[in-house]
Amino acid sequence: TGLVGVAEDITERKRAEQDLEIAYSQLIHLYNNLPEALFAVDMVHNKMLQVSPAHMEVFGYPPEEFYKDSQLWYRLIIPEDKSIVDAGFPLLSAGKKIGHQFRIIDPQGKTRWIEAKITPTLAKDGTLIRVDGIASDITERKEAERDLRLSEERFRSVWDNSADGMRLTDREGRIVDVNAAFCRLMKLSREDLVGKSLSVAYQRQGPDDDLRLYHQRFEARETLSDLLISGTLWNGETIYLHISSSYIETTGQQRLLLSLFYDVTEQKRAEKRLDEERTLLRTIIDAIPDEICVKDIERKFVLVNPGTMRALKRPSSEIIGKRDEDLIPEKFALRAREEEESVLKSGLPYLNIVGDSRINPLSGEIERSILISKIPLKDDWGKVVGLVGINRDITEIQRTNAALEKERTLLLTLLENIPDEICLKDIAHRFIVVNSGIVRAIGARSIQDMMGKTDADFMSPELAAMHFEEEDAILTSGRPIVNLENIVLNPMTGEIEKCKLTTKVLVKDRSGKEIGILVVNRNVTERKKAEEALRASERKYRLLFEESKDVVYISTADGKLLDMNPAGIELFGYGSTEELSQIDLVMGYADPGMKQRFDLQMEHEGFVKDFEVVFKRADGKIIQALETATAVRDKNGKIVEYRGIIRDVTSQRLLETQFIQAQKMESIGTLAGGIAHDFNNILGIVLGHMALLERTRENKEQFDESIFSITRAVDRGASLVRQILTFARRNETEIEPVNINLAIKELTKMLGETFPKTLEITQKLDKTIPVVLLDPTQLHQALLNLCVNARDAMNGQGVIALATHLVTGSDVSKQFPTASAHHYVQVSVKDTGTGMDEETRQHIFEPFFTTKEKGKGTGLGLAVVYGVLQAHRGFIDVESAPGAGTTFQLYFPVPEGIIMPTEKQEGPKEDLPRGTETILVVEDEDILRDLLVKLLVMQGYTVIPASDGEEAFMRFSEHAEEIDLVVSDMGLPKRSGWDAYRMMQKINPKARILLASGYIEPALKAEILKSDAVKFIHKPYKIEQIIVAVREALDFRR
Repeated sequence: TGLVGVAEDITERKRAEQDLEIAYSQLIHLYNNLPEALFAVDMVHNKMLQVSPAHMEVFGYPPEEFYKDSQLWYRLIIPEDKSIVDAGFPLLSAGKKIGHQFRIIDPQGKTRWIEAKITPTLAKDGTLIRVDGIASDITERKEAERDLRLSEERFRSVWDNSADGMRLTDREGRIVDVNAAFCRLMKLSREDLVGKSLSVAYQRQGPDDDLRLYHQRFEARETLSDLLISGTLWNGETIYLHISSSYIETTGQQRLLLSLFYDVTEQKRAEKRLDEERTLLRTIIDAIPDEICVKDIERKFVLVNPGTMRALKRPSSEIIGKRDEDLIPEKFALRAREEEESVLKSGLPYLNIVGDSRINPLSGEIERSILISKIPLKDDWGKVVGLVGINRDITEIQRTNAALEKERTLLLTLLENIPDEICLKDIAHRFIVVNSGIVRAIGARSIQDMMGKTDADFMSPELAAMHFEEEDAILTSGRPIVNLENIVLNPMTGEIEKCKLTTKVLVKDRSGKEIGILVVNRNVTERKKAEEALRASERKYRLLFEESKDVVYISTADGKLLDMNPAGIELFGYGSTEELSQIDLVMGYADPGMKQRFDLQMEHEGFVKDFEVVFKRADGKIIQALETATAVRDKNGKIVEYRGIIRDVTSQRLLETQFIQAQKMESIGTLAGGIAHDFNNILGIVLGHMALLERTRENKEQFDESIFSITRAVDRGASLVRQILTFARRNETEIEPVNINLAIKELTKMLGETFPKTLEITQKLDKTIPVVLLDPTQLHQALLNLCVNARDAMNGQGVIALATHLVTGSDVSKQFPTASAHHYVQVSVKDTGTGMDEETRQHIFEPFFTTKEKGKGTGLGLAVVYGVLQAHRGFIDVESAPGAGTTFQLYFPVPEGIIMPTEKQEGPKEDLPRGTETILVVEDEDILRDLLVKLLVMQGYTVIPASDGEEAFMRFSEHAEEIDLVVSDMGLPKRSGWDAYRMMQKINPKARILLASGYIEPALKAEILKSDAVKFIHKPYKIEQIIVAVREALDFRR
């Protein structure tokens, strides 16, 4: 016996357990001391699994309350915020984390802001079984945000409402922000300033570089305090500013310079004006011929003007600082002293006193009379500190009085000869000044006959009383009567016989005392008659506006109707002008791009004439119209109104469409002989090679060549039929991307097969031209019309040359100014025919104009070509001369984002796809049906044949569960392929069909192809095409 012991080193495990215990202890400590409230909820049993102690701090309730009532937290939420919380439940159920902020009411009734973040746990079946979350009290943060917002609002209020300009700039000298006052100072908008260099606002006057000084001060953190600068604004105006600045730090630690600008321009201008006024005053004093001097309190001269110097015959240097006693004889000096001492002592002026005379200082004799004035000079406290002496030569005054008398005579002469009736009455309504006009009007004998009399002496008591009442009201209120209209009508005709405009104005003397009434009557009879005639004319044209059968309208440039006549209300299908005025005219355009082209032409040309538009009535009906309008611009050249006429040409366009269709038929008719000849050739090729096939079965090379020739002949016939059907169809314009080169190649091929072989048709096509947006049928028609005309002009021999080029819009606009596209595709059709003279060339695009013999042309061919170019916003030009042939140049606009044409690359032929599905084949042509059945069987399919629509439906009814695809011709006896298929769908809604036809009306084809269960293939088709189409239709189903 013995004892076996096993010892194991568990040091690491013990350490791990200790670390785990420490981590758990730390986690528990963290859980119990986190300021955020942690919680977990069992969503299945709706109970709290875990509630951390922090709930007391966050919600104001101890954890026990939440364990007892799991919905306590929800009831604490204020009603307005519960919708925020409710919106999160669907997201939790979808397994998405949520976070939201809401308000609660704590136990003290206070509102707290809570932020909660919650994570859901879903069961395997997607059921929400548990949520874990954390909630924080963010009340202080919200209050801080509110205080910050209020602070920002206060700052913004100061910023926005400050009367001083404020500007924020960054380190580089760029303007970060400006207030409204700064914008007003600089006379620029905020958009003109923000983000720009500080020099954009003004340029400093002087040698200093504004930006260099700014950078130096910014780096040195140098501030400004009430610095006075002058600068020049963008408009050349000089401005003076006191600038103070300080630096601020943004939340992103960016240092900005805040500058305050106080405008002292007016103050500087006032100081400048004061200096100018002082200079002006000195200039005036020096220029005044009066003798003017200023003396101090001791009567010594301190200032003299040239008049005084001339009077004393001394320069100012010999006068300043001296008294009169030093300069003139004692007798006159004594009188001057008495006068001046009286003024200095009393402070009262000595005005306009006639002196003895100005004395000759040498002889002492009187030379002329003068008028003396002496005025005391006082300081700001009213103390007399000197006086001003003025001596005026009254000889000049007498001369002035004479001049005034002359002027008075002139005024009376003017008054007498003015055609208006003028008088001046005193406050008692008596005439004191009258002219001949009022003498004649009132019926007085003379001017003297009216003086001192009133209206009562010359007119009826009632009329005189009315005049007195008017004039008394003026004397009382001081308010004048201006241009009061008085009309006298002819009692027999009711027409204006006499019309006067009366103006009565209160007259005052220099003291402001009322002295009378000035009356002016102006005869405006002729002007009034002209105004009445103008109003009658306006009524006549308004009647024309109302009764016009064309729409007449006025609208704003953005389409808001201002006025429209009844014809417009009727045309657009609305009940009244008021109803129509609520409609945006832009919405009436069937194509918004048409309105854009209209606006562009109005902007460039200022008018449109016969602009083709398509409108949509209130009931949805389409109207084709011609719009002629002019633009009305404001003083800045901006269009503010459109005034126009709209003419409904819907019926006319319908008739034109019928004419165009007839012209299409005419074009096809001109080709009929060639088409018949070509089909005879095709049939000859097929019959000939069929005969060869019978004899050359053993010669594989000859057999394959015959098969290839028959296939090419059939393709040729199919292509010819397809082009004729496409060209002859009657349909709406269908705009689609078109490769013009390919269209010309197809047309050339058809023309080569239908035109006389004696004509040579060449083509020189630019491979770089992009696709354009066109109606391919209209393009085919336009080119065919030009080629048919070219053929007829060459009498069976000659060359028709077709070419394409890519040209720039600028080149086209030289000939056609309205060209607006960047590029155009140019198509030229040139012939070597007889050409035409200038007279013929001027009329070729007119409908029904033709130079052909009667019965050989409708005259619509070139009109149709012109219409096609107009409809596609293109242009057409023609060059021709007698005997020199004709060249037509067609220009089609290239749309933005052009697509360059690519040549199709044919890859190696692949094996035809096979299948094992069951196919119902419906074809009324026995030979074609048998061929199709054999082909499909060879590819592994099970085929059920039928020969008409009724039999097809019967076979489908019998094998509905087996049939995977129906392959059917459209034109079947008894029931069409489409009708038969719709009946099949009632049995099996998932039934699919491949329809085949040589031609289907576009509207029916569009309806058919709306269904994903329907595919379409054109007849005739090649074996490869039908086999691939069947496989694609089957695979699409899967």
